[in-house]
Amino acid sequence: MLKWARRASIAILAVSASAAPALGQQAAHSLAETVTQAAEADATHRSAEAQAGKLIEAKRKAA
Repeated sequence: MLKWARRASIAILAVSASAAPALGQQAAHSLAETVTQAAEADATHRSAEAQAGKLIEAKRKAA
């Protein structure tokens, strides 16, 4: 459930970023940076989940 919330938040930020130029260049840059950071954090989280899954599977097979 949380992964969908993270991805929805990133999508909302991305849509907001497309409207940010109306707010000014500084706001647009700041929002774009936030979207980038959120996407990177999501990718890191997904990678950690995948690694944990592999470790759990290896432990299960070893048992």
